[in-house]
Amino acid sequence: MNLLESFRNILINKEIRSDESEYILVKKGNQLHQILLFIIGFFSLFFCVYSLFFEEEFQFYLNLSLLPSILISYLLYKKKKTIASKVWNLINISIVISLHSLVRSPETYILTYFFPIFIGTLIVFQGTERRLGYFLTFITFLLFVFLETTGIRLGDYKVVSIESSKIEWILNISGAIIVTILEVIFILLINNRIQEKLIAKSNELIAKNLILESTIITREKVLSLLSHDLRSPIIVIDSGLEFLASDKADQTRKNALISELRKRTKRTINLMDNLLLWSRSQHDQIKYTPEIIELSNLSFIIKNINQIYTGEKSVQFEFHLPETGSIIGDKNLLEGLFRNLISNAMKFSLENGIISIEILEYDSEYTFSIKDNGVGMTQETLDKFTKGEFHTTIGTNKEKGHGLGLQLIRDFLHLHNSQLTIESEPGKGSTFSFNLAKA
Repeated sequence: MNLLESFRNILINKEIRSDESEYILVKKGNQLHQILLFIIGFFSLFFCVYSLFFEEEFQFYLNLSLLPSILISYLLYKKKKTIASKVWNLINISIVISLHSLVRSPETYILTYFFPIFIGTLIVFQGTERRLGYFLTFITFLLFVFLETTGIRLGDYKVVSIESSKIEWILNISGAIIVTILEVIFILLINNRIQEKLIAKSNELIAKNLILESTIITREKVLSLLSHDLRSPIIVIDSGLEFLASDKADQTRKNALISELRKRTKRTINLMDNLLLWSRSQHDQIKYTPEIIELSNLSFIIKNINQIYTGEKSVQFEFHLPETGSIIGDKNLLEGLFRNLISNAMKFSLENGIISIEILEYDSEYTFSIKDNGVGMTQETLDKFTKGEFHTTIGTNKEKGHGLGLQLIRDFLHLHNSQLTIESEPGKGSTFSFNLAKA
């Protein structure tokens, strides 16, 4: 991917995230609008009852007129015509409050309801509707200023009683405060939800960045292996075959060359197998398929692997494998695991060395160990393996490493709910061990 494509993808991702943010805000605004419809309906019914109680006929019909308006607004909302529903509701509630104000204000403080209207309008018109919300809030604010400053009144209204007037302005102030508090609570809830979504998105981006870094490391490692660790032995094999095809060498030299070519071929095949397995493991394509495996079958697999290395460095193998018993595990993964452990032990064994493979039985599990008396590892090397870092060292016969073997071993053991334990000391060899559950 070139720089231009990367920049284009960044812009596209920003547009997608922006559209998603706008969608979240519009959705939350619609939810508040629906809640406000129910609140307005409740207050309308309450003041209808109040007007009947104090025999205020004009106030009763004015409050009652809001109910069909709210129903129309709710039906528009259900038909997904949310903008029309919001505008319709704002116009009607503003008209009703204005008429109340022209008839009753300033005695009743009905104009205090404009404050939750300002807040509600700014909240319900969000996202792509934000500019419309600003415009409608401004128009409503001008209406509020007009009613508050002009002192225009409709008719010659007379207060029924000081008591009823006092009760009404207390109810109006209390109602406006309650609606405002509910809107503020809703704003806080929206803020918390958006923050949670942003945190979730941030965590998702972090996870994607980690995957991207892992992918880049994988790509670089694969390219390095293809260009060096695979290409070099294939070139040697090609040169050796070309030499064998000629008549320039006697039979003794040819036999030695054939032996060397076989070693190179085995190592190359092992590297290719590990490379394919490791590449699949990086993309979670390796599936763990547990089954009951008899230890006798596992012993057969281990001895078959050892035959590949028979004769190399004159190393002797010692087996302490029980004939009975069974474990739970994935047969294919365990075969790859033992192949890499035995290959690693052989790599760092000295001439005439000893590799011991042992299985010990305990109450609920078996402990598997592969021990060599080779060169061992320093504490620094052990620390690198413990941290899971790629680390490659040269074997006792100049064998090149690729760092994939132990990484695969860890991955395979993780699928078996186990982990690798390494004990090593320079000049005294190493012991690699792990536990598997009994069947």
